[in-house]
Amino acid sequence: MKDTAHPRRAAPNPLRRRCDAVEAWAAAVFAAALVAGAPAAGAAAGWMTYEHGRSAAAEQAAARHPVEGRLLEDAGAPQASADRGGTAVESWAQVRWQEPGGKQAEGLIPVPEDATRGDRAVVWLDEQGRVTQPPDSGADVWASTIVVGTFAAGGAAALATGGRLWQRHAALRRRMAEWEADWAKTEPEWSRRGV
Repeated sequence: MKDTAHPRRAAPNPLRRRCDAVEAWAAAVFAAALVAGAPAAGAAAGWMTYEHGRSAAAEQAAARHPVEGRLLEDAGAPQASADRGGTAVESWAQVRWQEPGGKQAEGLIPVPEDATRGDRAVVWLDEQGRVTQPPDSGADVWASTIVVGTFAAGGAAALATGGRLWQRHAALRRRMAEWEADWAKTEPEWSRRGV
């Protein structure tokens, strides 16, 4: 009866060297790292970012409070702003509001581009009563989570791919060295130069 076992489990093949078996196992390990490790790294980094972002947003919300103000002028020409880790184009306008003690205050805050004099505006103040950015929203936290998770997964995938390419190159060099050594032993006998 014919043996139908898997070819890798069949009788030893003299052309299959130890380095071939090592390379096959290494390829499986790197494939597992790529398929399972990269998403796991992305999920872990995303989860940590989400937890940190949610905690920071809660702290910001506790330390900041909104007050209602009125624009004293139309929104200015949009300007680039590097607040909150990104570059956004915002319009700014002078706004007057009443502080919790009843004192009137004024300041420059970002407003919608189409805001006009007399419009209502929300002014965020810190614990010292200084104008600040609003606390991070849930959308901000999720955006950070997705970006960090994506970059972590991509980085892990790049490491797995780079490791596999390096291992493949090393295995090829090893295989060539083994073939060279075997040929040095076999060639004189095969070509009958030694006879």
